[in-house]
Amino acid sequence: MNLKKKKIVDLGGAAGGVLKHFGEENDLFLFDFYDPYLEYAKSQGINVVKGGLEEINFKPDVIILSHVIEHWNNFEREIEKLIKVQEVGKTMNYIEFPGIDSIKKGRREGDVLGDLQVPHVYYFTSYVFENLMNRYGFEKLYIDTLIKSVFVYTGKKKTLINHYQTVYNDLIKAETTRKIQIFKNFIKLLIPKFLITTIRKFRNKGIKF
Repeated sequence: MNLKKKKIVDLGGAAGGVLKHFGEENDLFLFDFYDPYLEYAKSQGINVVKGGLEEINFKPDVIILSHVIEHWNNFEREIEKLIKVQEVGKTMNYIEFPGIDSIKKGRREGDVLGDLQVPHVYYFTSYVFENLMNRYGFEKLYIDTLIKSVFVYTGKKKTLINHYQTVYNDLIKAETTRKIQIFKNFIKLLIPKFLITTIRKFRNKGIKF
């Protein structure tokens, strides 16, 4: 997509820092609820609206939902609002939030419990989230285990798949990762700091041991 002369919306985008990367050649819109953020973004030349999805009265070319979906209090209600503002087959939806399956790869040092936070209502692995989006008619263009993803709405709904066993296996792998990391952290306590610093310098230069 040529990101020029596009309507780009950042939902829950705080002070609009992400939008500034898209330059003045696009129409930038920040939707948030916190007045100081909105006031600052407005001073930076960004169009601001107090509110969420229900306040969008046009079809954006790009919608950014970065660390927002895990805070929704009703997924079905909010996803229906998102569908209403889609230009079918055209609107690009960038969605990002912590993916449970990235923990087995070392995020949070494998600590699943560290992901549990009071403001977070929903938790997904990348493949469960992709399947859920498919169920509502969104097609994945890209996704990784951190759930940095891009979806486009096609309206073609797919069936829901039971990923229980895969999720369970990923949680077991995460626990193994956590135990290994505890051991590594213990070993680091026994190694002189200057030696750790030296090893890191070599690794940064691409030298392997």
